[in-house]
Amino acid sequence: MGLKDIMGAWWSFDEESGQRFDSHNDNTLEDINTVGFGTGADAKIVKSAYFNSGNPDEHLSRADSEDLSITDNISAAFWVMFNTLNGYIMSKSSTDENNSYNFRIDSGKVVCTYKNAIGARTDLTSNDVVIPSTETWYHVAMAVTVATPFAKIWINASEVDVTADQSNATDIRDTNAKFTIGAKDDGPGGITNEVDGFIDEPSIYAGLLDQNMVNILFNGGAGIGYNGITESNIKKAMGVPLADIKKIGGTAIADVKVLGGVSNA
Repeated sequence: MGLKDIMGAWWSFDEESGQRFDSHNDNTLEDINTVGFGTGADAKIVKSAYFNSGNPDEHLSRADSEDLSITDNISAAFWVMFNTLNGYIMSKSSTDENNSYNFRIDSGKVVCTYKNAIGARTDLTSNDVVIPSTETWYHVAMAVTVATPFAKIWINASEVDVTADQSNATDIRDTNAKFTIGAKDDGPGGITNEVDGFIDEPSIYAGLLDQNMVNILFNGGAGIGYNGITESNIKKAMGVPLADIKKIGGTAIADVKVLGGVSNA
């Protein structure tokens, strides 16, 4: 399977304000309290979303949807550039009894937490601080084998060590909680754990990312937009990750129209 086969949603964040549209499915995010945007060095691809923790309750939100109600293996990927090294990147939760999953940064460590129907919890955390600096773009990808529980985390396409701090849940509770980006919706407790910084090209998957997929997303550090993902047609080229291929037969890959008589379009 390729990236788009397991993808639930991808937000390009090319909008400057208001709704942020899903490039893959129909999971438009509502803009709560005016999320900003970044361009130039403050974006990876075209524009990014800027979250200001000094603006109370600022986040993006989507009502419960089938694409985001993932109950088995789950993955997420995103670019981040923080002002402070904390915050919930993606979360599907409200009250403690209505939590499904979240992906977050906790003092520079990457964490995924999920709960099952009886409230048992699993926390999967990078062993070390893997996002050590503010004002620097990092690509984060995480693939969670829910039943084991087990996770892989990649920072800038390099795999890092992971610890299961708790491993009591072996499935993810299916709830009607909202899905949020940039903060956690604690229901009656309000909006908490706000991001302070930029997020770009976040995506979520009902399945497991692997190294080749992460290489495509990282794209040698340049990043890639949704429309640039073509692995549904070229999943691997000669066994080499697509991001590492510069030329085939001396011809730049961007200029190759037909390989062996088969269009690469």
